[in-house]
Amino acid sequence: MGDAENSDFSVVFVLADGEESLIKVSAHQARALVVLAHTGLSADASDATAVRTVLALKGLDPPLKGHVVIELMDVDNRSIVELIGDPLVETVVSHDIIGRLMVREGVIVDPFVHFN
Repeated sequence: MGDAENSDFSVVFVLADGEESLIKVSAHQARALVVLAHTGLSADASDATAVRTVLALKGLDPPLKGHVVIELMDVDNRSIVELIGDPLVETVVSHDIIGRLMVREGVIVDPFVHFN
């Protein structure tokens, strides 16, 4: 791994509150943005925040150049975010992925199976 000063890759963590914060950290120049779900809120409230974030990113002036990955908590909200953010946004539903992995790996045990 190379020296961070000589690298073209850098990671910036920002807890942004509104469009002004996104402009201040030059979000419009980022190659990629990852928007994490707000785990302190309900799934619907967290996803509503994600929708507002997508709208703020799309409204940036100068316009956003990079790719955006949005973490959602409810799979039912995926189509809304993709409709608003297309083609800029890709969604990831963390609960859905974890559930699928658990089923795939057989982690979920049938509660009606008894072991002797």
